Amino acid sequence: MRIKIISNKLVINRPAPRILLVDDDLFHREIMSRTLRSSGYDLISACCGAETALGILTLLENPPEVLVADYDMGTMNGNELIVAVKEQPRFAKMKIILASGDKDEVEHDHGQDNSLRKPFAGYSLLDVMFRTYPHKLPKESELNYRLVELAKEFADDLE
Repeated sequence: MRIKIISNKLVINRPAPRILLVDDDLFHREIMSRTLRSSGYDLISACCGAETALGILTLLENPPEVLVADYDMGTMNGNELIVAVKEQPRFAKMKIILASGDKDEVEHDHGQDNSLRKPFAGYSLLDVMFRTYPHKLPKESELNYRLVELAKEFADDLE
């Protein structure tokens, strides 16, 4: 990863990550898929369960850089998925974002690189994505990320 500092701004030249999205809830899966795709991310797949995700990962020649997974998914939860992924050396560099509506699960360290509390706004997903895997933003998401930063500054000013 190449990093340059230009006029006090950090510029990262690593391309945006390929993402595997796993959530058994169709509504949340669709929201996250649309947010990521409309922001220019390469979404490999959006699947409905941890077992399916493991199957997809084993079939891919080049695994994604980021796995976004729901915590509560039927027969295998997000924690078990994280353990199964981390057991395989070829996924050692994969970043994992765990999403959950349960505050305790989001705050608990399951081995994920970052967490996202449901429900969330689209800009929160983009913010967590960038913080988990710093990268050159796809052109479509540059504006989105700037809006996230402005919203945070505004919220800080209100406090």
